[in-house]
Amino acid sequence: MIIADTHVHFYDGYDAATFFTSAVGNLNRLAGPAADKVLFLAERADCDFFSSLRKGKFGKAGLSVKETASPLCLRVDIEGGPVWVVAGRQVATLERLEVLCLCTANTIADGLPVAEVLDAAVASGAVPVLTWALGKWTGRRRAIVAGLIEVRSPEEFLIGDTTMRPRFLPEPSLFGTARRRGFQIVAGTDPLPVSGEEKMAGRYAVAADVDFKTDDPESSLRSFLRDRAVERRLLGNRCCPAQVLKRWFRARS
Repeated sequence: MIIADTHVHFYDGYDAATFFTSAVGNLNRLAGPAADKVLFLAERADCDFFSSLRKGKFGKAGLSVKETASPLCLRVDIEGGPVWVVAGRQVATLERLEVLCLCTANTIADGLPVAEVLDAAVASGAVPVLTWALGKWTGRRRAIVAGLIEVRSPEEFLIGDTTMRPRFLPEPSLFGTARRRGFQIVAGTDPLPVSGEEKMAGRYAVAADVDFKTDDPESSLRSFLRDRAVERRLLGNRCCPAQVLKRWFRARS
């Protein structure tokens, strides 16, 4: 089994040891220690945790970081691990939507129209995810998302869910529309840029009973994300409305 948090950030102020211990612990609780655990980074333009991890800048945190057959994937060995870390970027579009570009080290400039971002992501070899974000799938932007789901092919991008979408509230109708159109839905935690949020990593994830080839991790993970024949399930818990508001206000204080 592969279990993956598909929306991971590592910000300044985070403690690396806490980040990985929390991620592995959370993923183990969701799927068991035998599952292959994966963190898909979605780094903002001002972040480059993946490169820092590769260069050994977190050695003092007790991390054992190993290169793999893919330059986009690192293996981190800790107690309860290993966990596989995959390079990726997050792009803020002109419409203030969020697109995750998974499995890539290439950057795409913020501020471009969402259609151009999706096209650029596909052209670069990334796996794009049009992710739900608090307040960003309503009003005029809801119509934009609906249009993309209607006119684009399900092979072009995935739909992302996060812990910031409050549980107990009805699922966005666009999720149902996307499913009917054949779009795959993945899940991630979306930690916020404030100390302590690193403990969220691995709390909400997507899993599938597929083989993971350690000698070709990138190929396995691309198939895990893209293969429409793979039966995926979302595991974990999103935050309750009070927790969402508390996290949101802390990140903006």
